[in-house]
Amino acid sequence: MQKSTLYTMRDVARLARVSVMTVSAVVNGKGGVSPELTQRVEEAIAALDYHPNEVARSLKVKRTSTIGLVVPDVSNFFSTMCSRGLKPRLAKEVSWLCCATHMMTQFRSAICSSCSLAGAWTAYCWPRRN
Repeated sequence: MQKSTLYTMRDVARLARVSVMTVSAVVNGKGGVSPELTQRVEEAIAALDYHPNEVARSLKVKRTSTIGLVVPDVSNFFSTMCSRGLKPRLAKEVSWLCCATHMMTQFRSAICSSCSLAGAWTAYCWPRRN
């Protein structure tokens, strides 16, 4: 399997013969770019199969679009229903990861802390004990 090349905004700008700021404005939908330049940038993006680096973006804007869902066990019905209920409510731009604690409550806070350190919003679904 061949490793794909990760292109940057600079590569797109070079191919489109525009500035990096112009590429950024087009990618982020800021406006203020002429239709001709927008078309050149979009063609360069398509030619390179460019996709913004979400990790770099989250470092720049100091926020993330990731949610960490912490559940007791991915194979139990309760956890499945939590994830099924959450997914349709998330915007398309939001990515999420599911972490299982294997029914060990002491892992719950450690996993939540790890998600927070990674910049993810954290939600945990834990059944109540009667």
